[in-house]
Amino acid sequence: EGFANIGMLTVAALFAVAEGVRLTGAIEPLRHLLERRLRSTEGRPVSIPKTLCWIMLPVAALSAFLNNTPVVAMMIPLVQKLGQQVKISPSKLLMPLSYAAILGGTCTLIGTSTNLVVVGLVRQTIPGFSMGLFEIGKIGLPTLFAGMAYVWIFAGRFLPSRQTVNRVLARPREYITCLFVKEAEQAGSNSLHNKSIVAAGLRSLPGLYIIQIERADGTVITAPAPNTLLQEGDKLFFSGKVESVLSLTSIRGLRLAEDDDEKEVDLNRLKGDDVLVEAVVAPHSALVHRTIKAVKFRSRYNAAIIAVHRHGQRINQKIGEIELQAGDSLLLVSKRTFLTHHRDQEHFALVSLVDGHENIRWGKAPIAVLCTLLMVVLTVAEVIELFTAAMFAIGIMVALRCMSSKEVRESINLEVLLVIAAAFGISNALINSGAADLLAQAVIAISK
Repeated sequence: EGFANIGMLTVAALFAVAEGVRLTGAIEPLRHLLERRLRSTEGRPVSIPKTLCWIMLPVAALSAFLNNTPVVAMMIPLVQKLGQQVKISPSKLLMPLSYAAILGGTCTLIGTSTNLVVVGLVRQTIPGFSMGLFEIGKIGLPTLFAGMAYVWIFAGRFLPSRQTVNRVLARPREYITCLFVKEAEQAGSNSLHNKSIVAAGLRSLPGLYIIQIERADGTVITAPAPNTLLQEGDKLFFSGKVESVLSLTSIRGLRLAEDDDEKEVDLNRLKGDDVLVEAVVAPHSALVHRTIKAVKFRSRYNAAIIAVHRHGQRINQKIGEIELQAGDSLLLVSKRTFLTHHRDQEHFALVSLVDGHENIRWGKAPIAVLCTLLMVVLTVAEVIELFTAAMFAIGIMVALRCMSSKEVRESINLEVLLVIAAAFGISNALINSGAADLLAQAVIAISK
């Protein structure tokens, strides 16, 4: 009986809808907004209440229309990066993130699985019962603002500052990469010409350091000061871990390329079957003691080298001019076939995908957003039931290749659904045994 309940089935469908939104990068504008608003200016730290405000408000809004679990899952990596950017411990941000999703879910009928389950139970007891999508918001909205105000005031004082276990134990490899300051005509309003390093947002990136600037006229500035002014055509040499190198492409005034005449590579918008790969140069590889430019790496392997790691050394050279050595780790943008073609060949000792980096279908984001909005509108207008609207949204996303049927299946959290289905059985047992009546009478007696 629990598995046949419409509330439980609706929760399963909303998991898939949220996954479609995530896989198409529809929340990418939110990421850019948060990074801009929380970027420190002139080296001044961003306050905890301001950070929590910018995180909790959009999360609560998303959670009102998408299931809490996938919303939190989508936001956790972003919040962790933002915490590093503004130098605030993730432990002070992740709990408020969860509270924002819970409180936002109380504003609409579809905001949380609990609402749908309760309405499903009431419908079984009272035939013909219905509740509007925003009807619960009369209580939910005041609760949301009161809860967020409490968190803004007390979270910074009472939540502890803790590092994650991975951050304490891990010693991530430092990669060296080279980026170019775009010309003013190419960058437009995002131009970094005549901006200081601090104003350009290059001092607030966690775990990433500018080690050298090379001007177009050949002038080299080692360990540049924060107030150093950037000029178009500057070559900026950075040192940092993989996640930090990837975050550089969110700065629109920089161009990440393997060579001056190579096409631009945007790590946040990989196309087709492009993937991020780490490859270690083998001891007896033909690549050893040859420069990246000399071996024509991009055309030979159909892969672009983004950054290079050499254990214990910092390489102050442009990517194309680096002479490769045995044991060098290369961060590449390549086709997925690179993994199968070169995993067991003599040139590379190790080839693996970069963990946590997915290929997002950017061009499908408008479709996912429109499907989600259509689902909400049809439900609010009471044209069709929420479950039916969600199934239509999933069908359109699959048909238009926003997501595959396999990804739909994998998005459904079976553990959550099992808990919900089991709860229906437990509730029936309480009702049939008379325990529910006893509990209700006890609560009423206590309240008097």
